[in-house]
Amino acid sequence: MTYGYEPKTPFDLDHHVYERNSPKYEAILRHRTIHQIYNLGRIREQAAKAIAQVQATQKKAIEKRILEESRELKPPFKLGDLVLLYRDSLSTSWSAKLQDKWDGPFIIHLSLGKGTYHIKNLDAQDTRIRRVHGNRLKPYLLPKVQWCLENVRDHDMRLDPETNVLLQ
Repeated sequence: MTYGYEPKTPFDLDHHVYERNSPKYEAILRHRTIHQIYNLGRIREQAAKAIAQVQATQKKAIEKRILEESRELKPPFKLGDLVLLYRDSLSTSWSAKLQDKWDGPFIIHLSLGKGTYHIKNLDAQDTRIRRVHGNRLKPYLLPKVQWCLENVRDHDMRLDPETNVLLQ
């Protein structure tokens, strides 16, 4: 006895063994077959319900995945929009978590399709045009501050003509 139970070994038989030629074997086999045929319809109905339920959940999961793929995560940017660029190469020092993760502002110079853009820095000295995917951009929102005339800066003087056209 182990843990209060008799151990079960492969030599222990839970059911009685009948010889094939005995009439009792034939009767039990016939009874078991009739019982299985009787329950077959119910088992098929249960299987059909389970299959329909699994197919419905699979259909929902597939539709959800297709919806997420077709949905654009961000609205597409237009020419002349001001954006910030995500800086993924921050230094690994302790002060990196205090650094700003976004560079900019930049201006959308050209839309290349499929969420890719050419962006240009607003600084006139930086003439480099960068090719960037839209998932690394976020809209640059100007602060809502009332400006008096002495605080207004004239950006037109410092920008090249192409950028001035895009900003207007």
